[in-house]
Amino acid sequence: MSQAARKTSAADLKLPATPPTTSRSSKLPVFLLTLDDTLWSQVGPPLEGECTLRQVDTPDELEHTIVPGQTGIVVWDARETNDRPAELGRLSRLSSGYALIVLDAAANAALWKEALLTQQVSSVLSVPIEREILKEAFTRARAAAVARESSPAASAMAFTPPPPRRPPWGWVFAAVASAALLAGGYLLYRGLSSPEEAPSRAPAAQPPRAAAGAPATPSPVPPASTPAVSDAERAADEQVDSLLEKARQAMRDRHYIDPPDQNALAFYQNALLYDPNNGEAQQGLERLAQILFARVQSDLDDKRYDLALQALETARSIRPDDPHLKDLDAHIAALRAELGPAQIQAAITAKAFDRALELIDEASRAKSIPPARLAQMRDEVQRLQESSDATRLLKLLSTRIQQDRLLEPHEDSALYYLQQARQAGATSEALQEPTSALTKRLLADMHAALDLHRIPDAEALLAAARDLGAPAKALSSAQREFKAALDGQTRERAQHAQWIETARSRIAQGALLTPPSDSALYYFNQVKSADPTHAELPALTSTLLAALVAQGRAALDAKDSSRADALAGAAASVGASSDLDALKAAIAQQNAHATPTLVPASSLVALKPLRLEYPQEALAAGTEGWVDLTFTVTTEGKVTDIAVADSAPHRVFDSAARTAIARVRYQPVLFDGKPLAVKASLHVTFRLDKK
Repeated sequence: MSQAARKTSAADLKLPATPPTTSRSSKLPVFLLTLDDTLWSQVGPPLEGECTLRQVDTPDELEHTIVPGQTGIVVWDARETNDRPAELGRLSRLSSGYALIVLDAAANAALWKEALLTQQVSSVLSVPIEREILKEAFTRARAAAVARESSPAASAMAFTPPPPRRPPWGWVFAAVASAALLAGGYLLYRGLSSPEEAPSRAPAAQPPRAAAGAPATPSPVPPASTPAVSDAERAADEQVDSLLEKARQAMRDRHYIDPPDQNALAFYQNALLYDPNNGEAQQGLERLAQILFARVQSDLDDKRYDLALQALETARSIRPDDPHLKDLDAHIAALRAELGPAQIQAAITAKAFDRALELIDEASRAKSIPPARLAQMRDEVQRLQESSDATRLLKLLSTRIQQDRLLEPHEDSALYYLQQARQAGATSEALQEPTSALTKRLLADMHAALDLHRIPDAEALLAAARDLGAPAKALSSAQREFKAALDGQTRERAQHAQWIETARSRIAQGALLTPPSDSALYYFNQVKSADPTHAELPALTSTLLAALVAQGRAALDAKDSSRADALAGAAASVGASSDLDALKAAIAQQNAHATPTLVPASSLVALKPLRLEYPQEALAAGTEGWVDLTFTVTTEGKVTDIAVADSAPHRVFDSAARTAIARVRYQPVLFDGKPLAVKASLHVTFRLDKK
């Protein structure tokens, strides 16, 4: 569908008179607030099928279009806005039920930090807009719009106009810090006084110590920019959310360490397998340790030694340097004769195997347990430790396969944990299924890498699959595909070299733009598209740019401004230089003195038609009349230089006619494929409906 047709179809949409019921799956109305018609082609296609999109030129038009109480999204082009805070406040009041996406120059990103922080703005994007980034911003804005519909009060708060001056950040940070301290004190008080309550979900102010069972190597710090979320990452995030929800429920049910694999401790530790830096899981373990320490003292007082020891050793595995341990260990030491091997067994149950071996050594020195029994316990601890290590590594292996982290990062990848599990003594039966799953994923990723022409990545994936003993049939097929891709790359490189030489030949012949499929620019674009990192591309860029500018200057000297403009445009697509800037300035100066071509008004195609508003005084008096207008249609299709040539009655309808024609948008007139400014006239008639 063409841009003009797309705008027309959007403009003809009948918006509901009552607020619609919005859900995550329903289409939301989206308004593109801009005078730049080229943005439609960037915003429309990525959102097609997910929303009803309509373009409006001004906040006034938006105000008259939005249905009160409706929810949706406004995409606001703020690049030409002088007073952003004031305009943001106005839009907030106009569209309190709408989430707001701002389009602005990348250099202005810092101006929107406060609006993002206060949730007045859902996202800020730079122009030109990347498709995937726009879709992510739309997803966030859609969620915000749904939240506004379900919570009118929150909606009203989210779009409060910004203050005229930016607040002193020192006071803001001080207030946030004070609130954090108060909240922390409150949570600590609740943790000590009411250990059974579920913890509140809040991100950690600073990362606590790693929990038992978490991998030794943390995940890499994510980059400053937010990349598109892959399906594997999304699935892993959903798994973490599910585990955290189960952990919260287990805390509410007081299933702290029992039953096996269905307790808060297990859920938090499994969440950390996916995301070692997850703040809620780390805080949950900290909270759990506090609860267990409180239970130790209570169980000791009630002489429930088995429960006390199990809670103590589990808490120790979470917080090995907790200050509670000194007094509790002293209390346990006084009861050691009475406890016998129960303390060792508790450490084994808590999977604190190093602690169990330490207690066995102490019992051996104290001769409090028969040597045969100690030897039996030591063998059991070593066997269980090996099994636990292998089990943990196999869990990490499966988790990294699910996260599609097959080879990288090196010491936190699926391949790494497979190798570690083998060294830890995992059985062949336990290794068979994850090894097969990893091999299949390696070959699948190899095919995907070949599709993206990432030959080195494909080679590494194929080598890993081969080392793991991939099935002969699948491996043979993958090797043939890799060889074919490698041969294809060799042919492509030869083709690229041929394009480079042909482009140089066309430059020498002066065939820079024509013929279209056999010109220097054509071959340059072929190389640039196929291999943007080609070693010879920079030199070719410089040569072609200089040749285009030289021909553009010659065309300008010959008074052929149309060809000069075409050459300057082609040069701009190749690169930038001071000579090109000078050529553009000279073309603009020559065009400024040119008289716009006069064309009949009937030959113009209106993209946004004329809409007249009958003057109230003339309507009340029953007056009819007409106005003859002259105006210029710019190369962008906008109307400027409006003048009244004649009118009757004099000055009664002049203002209404001028206002109406100023809102019209025309399809630019093309000459030799380039837009041209034209002069036109229009006879506007004001007639009353006689019915």
